[in-house]
Amino acid sequence: MNYLKTFQVVCLYKSLSKAAKELGYTQANVSIQLKKVEEEFGVKLFEKIGYSFELTKQGEELLHFANQILNDYHCFKTKLTMKTNNRFVIGATESIAAYYLPPYIQKLVQRHPNLNVEIQTVNEDTLKHFVLEGSIDVAILLDQWTPEASDINIPIKEESLVLIAPPDHPLSRIDALEIRHLHGHRIIMTEESCVYRKLLEQVLYHNDIQFDLIFSNVEAIKKCVMNGLGISILPSMTISEERERGILMAIPIHHPILRMQVRLAINHNHAFISHVNDLKQILTEEV
Repeated sequence: MNYLKTFQVVCLYKSLSKAAKELGYTQANVSIQLKKVEEEFGVKLFEKIGYSFELTKQGEELLHFANQILNDYHCFKTKLTMKTNNRFVIGATESIAAYYLPPYIQKLVQRHPNLNVEIQTVNEDTLKHFVLEGSIDVAILLDQWTPEASDINIPIKEESLVLIAPPDHPLSRIDALEIRHLHGHRIIMTEESCVYRKLLEQVLYHNDIQFDLIFSNVEAIKKCVMNGLGISILPSMTISEERERGILMAIPIHHPILRMQVRLAINHNHAFISHVNDLKQILTEEV
């Protein structure tokens, strides 16, 4: 079972080093486990192409099988444990957990006072993987805007990416702020694993704009902006408190692709599907 899990995670990240980091193994140990899987099934799982690798046809078939087996295993295990401790696991990114979820979790707990709610904070890719394998009941994540929706991947609300700057910053006086107006200003970026980092890089690169500083923590970025170290682009939800206090400005940026969505990803095989449906209803209500 552990070897199939390793194979699944390698396929998810398409990188031995990233899979090893996710699983807490050494890269050599991951390679050994993949070799054991190949020996067990008597097939070659990957074809090396340059510095990367792709699944063989047999590898794709095994991945489909592994996903089914691991999902069934985790669903059964989750049902057994949850029935005894009434544990309801919600996955979220740090920003969602800190700046968006609290009032909704409060409503959920009020409806189900005996429910033990656990919040797990990881990045978006890991959240999607956790939902797929069934180790969490539901994930609430920030993703790039798309009109697509299904009964297990539900758009909740649109979330704007806004420029944040001190109230007296020159950019705050521009009526219709565009990306080109950012030329000549120091821009503070989030870390590479952040879901909107790639989107921002794409927009800035296309407009020949450089960024200077990188911080992994949203609170650190906001403190730097408050102290005049630069400006940044963050989801609007992350600066609601500072905006109300008048210590930071949230300036809309006129650009067609700087749009994000809060989305709900669901594993319908869980024991607490009724609680998931309650949470979905709460998230679409006004708090």
